[in-house]
Amino acid sequence: SNRNAKATQSESAAIAVRRRPRMRFYGRLKMEAIAKHDFNATADDELSFRKGDVLKVLNMEDDINWYRAELDSKEGLIPSNYIDMKRHEYVLCVRSQCPLFYSLHSTTPLTYCSHSFSLFFLRTKSWYYGRITRADAEKLLMNKHEGAFLIRVSESSPGDFSLSVNRCGDGVQHFKVLRDTSGKFFLWVVKFNSLNELVEYHRSASVSRSQDIKLTDMQPEEYLVQAMYDFTPQEHGELEFRRGDIITVMDRSDANWWEGEIGNRKGYFPATYVIPYHA
Repeated sequence: SNRNAKATQSESAAIAVRRRPRMRFYGRLKMEAIAKHDFNATADDELSFRKGDVLKVLNMEDDINWYRAELDSKEGLIPSNYIDMKRHEYVLCVRSQCPLFYSLHSTTPLTYCSHSFSLFFLRTKSWYYGRITRADAEKLLMNKHEGAFLIRVSESSPGDFSLSVNRCGDGVQHFKVLRDTSGKFFLWVVKFNSLNELVEYHRSASVSRSQDIKLTDMQPEEYLVQAMYDFTPQEHGELEFRRGDIITVMDRSDANWWEGEIGNRKGYFPATYVIPYHA
């Protein structure tokens, strides 16, 4: 069936399910999510669920529209706009094979880039940074308070995860997040069904055996961008702006559409229309 046309009816509106490409699967996140609507699979690789179900998200980096998830020991693809990530404590790490280059004097891309790149960013109360390097993790944490942390995909062991924690005077320490044969996560002895559970436990129990270091969120940082082009909304909920406008970014969890505000106006806008603002 044509997934561009497929939709399901919620209590208040029809929620569109966007077409998805074939994708590769990497490490298993097991981040928890709550289903907002019923979803009935129409392909063998999709996963059906009911509103209110708690799903374990295994992968959300390869396609922003379709995540791989687990429910009742079954795995499959689910539409990302049918769920709410538990506590919304995540940051999407984007890796694109063909980023676009734009001219400040044009609204159309000039060329495609053939090499891959990574983009990572901070979101309020976020701790999952995806595929960033060990060195980048240290840069992010070095000047933060003791216990500031993030979880990232392991560089040395693809498919696994690492916990990076600031120990202040002792620098940044990196812990490999271990998994047993049943897929449970652990650092030492206590095991957990998801990364969420592991993080919550170590907010009150030390991650280190030699020091008392408990996990605490990094403080949110205001992120400002400047419009490179005019943007006229095509749908309700989008943010109109003119070239040169300064926008305060509120949410960058979607790689293509960010949420921001100008004065008392809030809405979504295309990320490719803006650049970081430096006063």
